[in-house]
Amino acid sequence: MKTKLHLSLWVIILTLGFNFVTLCAKTTDPVIPSQKTLSTLVYEAPIDPIPTEVSFTLIDASNNRAIPGFDPIAEGTEINLYALPKFLSIRANVPVHYESVRFDYDGEAGFRVENFEPYALFGDLKGDYNPGTFSSGSHTLSASPFSQDNAGGASGNKGILHFSIVKRSVSFSLVDADTDQDLFTIDNGMVIDLNSINDKNLNIRTNHDRPLDGLSVRFSINSLDGVISRIWTEHVFPYSIFGDIKGDFNGVQLPEGSYHILAVFDYGDDPGFEVEPSIELNFSIQDIEIKVNSFTIFAPTPYLAEGQEFNDSGLVFPPSSLPLTIRAVTRGEVGSVKIEINGPITSSRIENVSPYSLFGDSGGIFASRLFPEGEYELAATPFREPDGQGMAGKTLTVTFSIGIDDNYFLNGAGLVDAESLNFLDELLSADDGNLTLRNLVDNATVVLDYDCKNGPCPGSVFMALNGPVTSSRIENELPFSLFGDQNGDFVGQTLLTGDYTLTFTPFTQDNGMGTAGRTTSADFSIVDAFFQKRANAILFPNPARESIVLKTDKKNDHSGSAVIFDDLGREVKRVPNFDPGQEKSIDVSELTIGIYFIQIQLGNEWVTKKFVVN
Repeated sequence: MKTKLHLSLWVIILTLGFNFVTLCAKTTDPVIPSQKTLSTLVYEAPIDPIPTEVSFTLIDASNNRAIPGFDPIAEGTEINLYALPKFLSIRANVPVHYESVRFDYDGEAGFRVENFEPYALFGDLKGDYNPGTFSSGSHTLSASPFSQDNAGGASGNKGILHFSIVKRSVSFSLVDADTDQDLFTIDNGMVIDLNSINDKNLNIRTNHDRPLDGLSVRFSINSLDGVISRIWTEHVFPYSIFGDIKGDFNGVQLPEGSYHILAVFDYGDDPGFEVEPSIELNFSIQDIEIKVNSFTIFAPTPYLAEGQEFNDSGLVFPPSSLPLTIRAVTRGEVGSVKIEINGPITSSRIENVSPYSLFGDSGGIFASRLFPEGEYELAATPFREPDGQGMAGKTLTVTFSIGIDDNYFLNGAGLVDAESLNFLDELLSADDGNLTLRNLVDNATVVLDYDCKNGPCPGSVFMALNGPVTSSRIENELPFSLFGDQNGDFVGQTLLTGDYTLTFTPFTQDNGMGTAGRTTSADFSIVDAFFQKRANAILFPNPARESIVLKTDKKNDHSGSAVIFDDLGREVKRVPNFDPGQEKSIDVSELTIGIYFIQIQLGNEWVTKKFVVN
């Protein structure tokens, strides 16, 4: 019997996850049971996921509408719950038809599985969204589509969203109405510089980033002087005090003064929003001029760190053996200062950080230079922005000179008992200035004796004492005393044993101003009468941080001792009974950064050494 074979291919089941194909062979003749006439081949194979991009939309669950500005929700979005509907949900948007979507939320796999559109994070009833609660902080949400119900079958491409939840009150922004661009956020109590908004037409808006259904904002703004007073209600986004036409802001010029703003939010009968009913704001507009008030010229040493401040021309400063620098003293919100000098020294520099110094500084450690005698012109210009950019303030220009005024006649400088007013010793006379050795005094001062009959009397004198006791002072009236006086009743201080240098400079005007005279110095020592010999001692390292090592000569059987004083003469540490001739390590780690003096006693010998802790 001749048999014809016909082949037919039927596709029985097709899904996203599997293919079932049945291949059948049959004859045109009746089937003979004993004859194998059917050959069947069944196989199963996964299909590639259909390309899809899942996105997410923030839903107002009170009306089941997408919230403008959040359709879709951008990756990394910050969602501020204030000024948003009270009842919220999130919908997963799946462009290609699937049977179910699985949500994973903040590490919880299978947070929810949705079998019907819309695929809502908190579920829904035929498109009526259930609201959910979002806690403050960062969140991660993913949605995976599947080919079968209950997250079964093959999975499509997963959508992932990172977002954060905040609850931040509505704020206000100042708007340039000419450009419709925000200038800055106005904080409560803020002082706005008039110079930064001068001649600008301005408006003020609430910082809502999208329209809110049913919201109207009733504004009132009043200046305390009554120049500005307005009540206005905005029904359409953006919500601004002086109104707008589709974001084209109306503007006014706000004069100098203090302002009060009240914004009342009206949401109709059913607010449905989680915001304050009203917000108040106070701010002021002031003419905060940036300017250079003055200059300070000084030697960056521990004793002359403040220097002399001046803003007038014609001053004469004495020559200094120390390198000097000059800094500009500013007022207002200064971003940078251009400071330049011409004369025997020429320099120009822009400084972005205070202190604004002529030669720069590093963390307040000033660069400096020697100033030759001669005439100088100094100028400084402040700017609003760094690098000499932005609005410039007025330039301050002064002239000064480095030189000597030799018109003053100094008879001498004396050491005086501040209690008895008895003259103790002459430190410096008109005849000589030799090193002198004086007995220890408990309550003394130094008084300068200028000859005001045969020459001009100084308007002021700058005095500085360096040694175990350190002091500096400007005296404007006779008698010129180192620690000051009340109508000739001297203030005294105990002068510790050690070596001292006294320097003083007369000036023609009060407070160290005007033309400076010649700087004079005198070296002297204060010793206890018992200690007539000086000991030999070496101190290292210097400067020190953790400890210093003291090395002295061996002095028979006498032990050694030492006392450490700060630069104001206050005892800060004692070192009792150490063995001379041996290196003695002294812990200074507990001392603050500064200058210190150590008095060392070896039997009836003594010596004072200076060291620095850094």
